[in-house]
Order: sequence, then C-alpha cells, then structure tokens
Amino acid sequence: MTMHGIIRSRAYLLPGSDIDTDQIFPSRFQSRVDGRNDLAPYFFHDRRFNAEGQPIATMVLNDPSLQGAQILVSSRNYACGSARPGAIFAHRDFGIRILISESFGPVFPTVCYKFGVLPIELSGGDMAALLSYLEAEPLTMLEVNLQQQRIQLANSAVLEFALDEHVRTIALSGGDELGLTKSHAAEIERFEMARRHALPWLFDTTTKQGADL
Repeated sequence: MTMHGIIRSRAYLLPGSDIDTDQIFPSRFQSRVDGRNDLAPYFFHDRRFNAEGQPIATMVLNDPSLQGAQILVSSRNYACGSARPGAIFAHRDFGIRILISESFGPVFPTVCYKFGVLPIELSGGDMAALLSYLEAEPLTMLEVNLQQQRIQLANSAVLEFALDEHVRTIALSGGDELGLTKSHAAEIERFEMARRHALPWLFDTTTKQGADL
C-alpha cells in the first residue's frame, strides 16, 4: 500500500461495539487463507449476504454509492476476539486501507498495519463527533493526513490522532517491516563492518574451527 501521506475517501460506517474477527471473517472460510485467494467475498459475509447468498441491500458494505471506499469507521473495541489473519487480509482485499475506532481488540492493531491496513484510534469525544457526522452525511469525503496525524471533515472540523512512530513510518513508506529494514541497508552494513573491525575474533572461522578441535 502506498499512502503518500494522505488518503481521501468516503467511509463505510459500521456503528456498534465489540465487532469481532468472526463477524469480519467467519471461521468456516479459514481454509481459503493461502495467499492466493481473494478474500473480499468473505468480508463480513454473514452480514452482507442472506441465507440464499443474496446481498442484503441495507448493509452499508453493499451500498453502490460507497463502492471503492478505503475507510471503515466503527464505534469501539473493533476486531476483538481471536487472532485471525484472514480478518486482516479480507479488509485489504475489500479495499479498506484505514480503520477508525475509539479502540481495537488487543491483537489486531499490532499486526494489521504490517499488511497495509492502518488502525487509527480517536478519543471518545472525537469518535462521537465522527459517528454523528457520518450518520448525517454518509457520502462525505474524509481526508486522513498521516504526516499531520489529523482527519479533516468536509465541514472543516479537524480530528487529531496519534500513531506509533514505527507504524507511521511504515504507513508513509507504503511498505512493510522488511522493506523498512532494507531501507537501512547501508547503515546496517556500516555497523557490521565496524563490529568486525572491533571484534575480529567473533568472525574468525579458522580460530573457531581450531577451538572446536
């Protein structure tokens, strides 16, 4: 995911607390998580489709006017429950890049950003303001600025948030933790060279072989 610091998008509003990973990605679809399958069809499957497999028209994720939205907003304790990689990948495959909630389950936010889904927590007051605004203006555009760590609403209101610096760096780079490590390759190489110079005996394979004998 390349965010370029700013995401402008409409938002899916899923009000309610304690939406767990089994709602997001039902466990019976776990076998589809193999790195090859598109998991978007299973995203909130049991809330998006009826028993006959037909889309539920009143479900916000099925609203054609919001198709392509990259932001999902929920109340609090979003993505609680068991750790489930499919729940992360289903967000990503559905096109969700930003999650906004007052709080998240304990595991989900520590992992999802590594796969291109960024969790943002708002204070209770700001969360209430955002929920109220989206209920009144469901087709409004939100602007999420990662550099300034703020959300701009169309009515000029600004909601501020704070990201862990490591998480923000990865989001801004549009990469992942491995890519971030590779970006410091020159510094790592200099450190290794200095370490070899200061502690040559650690890298002397001849000495090690002699000691083993």
